Amino acid sequence: MKALVADDWKSPNPPLIAVVDDDASVRKALGRLMRAAGFDARTFATGREFLAACRTEPPECVVLDMHMPEMSGLEVLRRLNDSGLFLPLVLITADDESRHCQLSLDQGAVALLRKPVDGPQLIDRVEFALTRGRLIHAMNARLAAGVAR
Repeated sequence: MKALVADDWKSPNPPLIAVVDDDASVRKALGRLMRAAGFDARTFATGREFLAACRTEPPECVVLDMHMPEMSGLEVLRRLNDSGLFLPLVLITADDESRHCQLSLDQGAVALLRKPVDGPQLIDRVEFALTRGRLIHAMNARLAAGVAR
């Protein structure tokens, strides 16, 4: 699958991808990877920092570390869902505990990838998440238009 660029989207701006990871080197590398693939990327060191930013500028997709101090990726996902902000989300983790894998997918994550993350695989999952998010947005808009009639 080819990497998306700004011209692939109706918006004049590339999709905003949030990268949330407490490890500065991982956060920096994933932010660079997203930008190299043609996305706009914002990085966050904590779930709290990310959730606060979502209030004013929600991203179109989130790459989220599962295990962070203070607030886990699953807790961030739960808080997003509780607030009614359903964002396409790709979780990354250093462990492969099946209980967490299933729980994250049950709560709406598009994919769960194991660290160290394969760059092309992550880009593929982000593209899938963006496509899924756009389809859901379009379906919701059609439903809302039908209800308004």
